[in-house]
Amino acid sequence: MLAACTERTVYYRPMLGALPGAETQSVVTTPRGYEGDPRLINQTPLRQEAPDGEVTLSAKNIRSLMVHIITLLDPESVDSSPSQAASGDAQAGGSPDLAPSPGEGTERITYAPPRSTPSNADLFVKQVLSERTLREFADRGVDPREAYEFLRENVDDVRALFNALPQGEFTPGIFLRKIGDRTFRLAAAPQLAKKLRYTAMDVVLEGGDYRLRWFVE
Repeated sequence: MLAACTERTVYYRPMLGALPGAETQSVVTTPRGYEGDPRLINQTPLRQEAPDGEVTLSAKNIRSLMVHIITLLDPESVDSSPSQAASGDAQAGGSPDLAPSPGEGTERITYAPPRSTPSNADLFVKQVLSERTLREFADRGVDPREAYEFLRENVDDVRALFNALPQGEFTPGIFLRKIGDRTFRLAAAPQLAKKLRYTAMDVVLEGGDYRLRWFVE
């Protein structure tokens, strides 16, 4: 039985959105219990660093979580310069365009490459992977850093999925459904999924932030 849906209007960046005066909007349906809000992207910094070097990642929606994932897996591929356009990244095979959409604010999301301490692997394990996933690794006696290394080796497959979801859950035509307690599956459109190794990603809302459950093949 499908969960009830509510409609909300959000702005997104269409293919021709960079043209002068271009503006558009799309109605996106989200399942009951989903708490992501595109406006939180600009209200809450995605990455905060304390004077002592401690790093805190924020993912108030799935799209922000995607930014963290691709940044930690392949930081050199992420555009850290606000002056460089990213609209052609998906077509060129680079990182997906995860800049804020017209309705989300005027500042583009930028990311400086993470410092070596704490390591990208540590941040990924502690602040990207869900508690459920970490418990599974512990039950199997496997170091969760192996998940990070595995995805690093397969980052092109992760990037291909993200390119199919350039605005995360706010991408027109995608399907986000609830699959468990505070757990959601974000899937690429069927016509795109046929060409992908990873066709969807499962996420869990934990403590107000979205965490990665794992990818669906």
